[in-house]
Amino acid sequence: MKRHIINLVILFTAFQTTSFACGIKGHALVAEVAFNYLDPATRKVLTE
Repeated sequence: MKRHIINLVILFTAFQTTSFACGIKGHALVAEVAFNYLDPATRKVLTE
């Protein structure tokens, strides 16, 4: 199983393209989505 995960990581990093470069607005959107998935205790620590 560990070997499969390593192979997937290599596969995804080997074939990255410029489509992953989303600029400032894209990064802000991803950060907002990730923030919404945090549990309340972690959100509190980050916003203090």
